[in-house]
Amino acid sequence: MSKSDFEKLLNQATSAGNLEQDWPSTLALCDMLKRKDKDTVRPKDAVTLIKKKILDKNNAVSLHGLSVVEACMKNCGSAVHREVLDRNFLDDLHDLAKAGCPTQIKDKIVELIGAWEAALGSESDFKAVRELHAIMRVEGFSFPALKDTDLYMDAEAAHRHTGHSA
Repeated sequence: MSKSDFEKLLNQATSAGNLEQDWPSTLALCDMLKRKDKDTVRPKDAVTLIKKKILDKNNAVSLHGLSVVEACMKNCGSAVHREVLDRNFLDDLHDLAKAGCPTQIKDKIVELIGAWEAALGSESDFKAVRELHAIMRVEGFSFPALKDTDLYMDAEAAHRHTGHSA
């Protein structure tokens, strides 16, 4: 499916009219990102579109965007990890958390940064999340306790962690 198909589905998943997360659309977005065919959306383009939703002035759209990026990080593998844990993406999240955004958005950003740092921060490719986590601690951000599910960034990692085969 194309970038425009992805964008249409993303608009549905992050609609301000959604009272709760649209999980069928969110998981369909993950499925699109996991495809390897030439007609599918590239992770870089997908994450750019998701970031626009996260930075939207409408709080509901922003929260839904954060849920979408969380689902993509947990389900779509290293290509998405590289794009989300890029310093520019992380800096935008950090700026949003510091900018006096609503508590619910700030708390979700802090939760995600904490989970990503715990799950992937030790990998050399993702040192930006480790550095941001340390900066945010110094700035006084308090990171919540992690659940086991916070550490699963894709099915392969979950299977490695639990000892089950994929």
